[in-house]
Amino acid sequence: MTTTDNHRRTLLTMTGLTAGIAGVLTPAAAQASPIAEPPARHGQPEPAARPAEAAAPTCASHTDFVTGTGYYVPIPSITRNGGESNCILGVGSSGSGVKVLQDALVRCYGQSIERDGQYGTATRDAVANVQQFHGLPVDGTYGPDTRGAMKWPKYRESDQGFDHC
Repeated sequence: MTTTDNHRRTLLTMTGLTAGIAGVLTPAAAQASPIAEPPARHGQPEPAARPAEAAAPTCASHTDFVTGTGYYVPIPSITRNGGESNCILGVGSSGSGVKVLQDALVRCYGQSIERDGQYGTATRDAVANVQQFHGLPVDGTYGPDTRGAMKWPKYRESDQGFDHC
């Protein structure tokens, strides 16, 4: 047996061990994913990501995040001041989460919509405009990706007046 054959066998054995270890360390849920998307090939676009919005709960309220510089920023969230802002809003949603979203759309993006706390077609269209502006997939649904891209109004802690976006 030659040295090259020994190197080949060693390499094959190590490859098999690595694959076996990776199989043990990978959680079963990740292995059993029902929709596996192949990675993009060199020179081709990435596959479309599944929206995180589909799995998130509804933004039933809002949280006033304090910036530490004398401002607070209201953002839609699951519960009042719970800090859980990984949530969605869409046509038919209502409440203070919708109202702070509408306020941001008006103040920071100049959208001409009512700040009535009702997520209707005008709010959907305003969210779609913001999504397009930020290069996000446009569906008019507010979710974690849209939240992360948006500018939000900042209010002074001292007198709760609007200051800037």
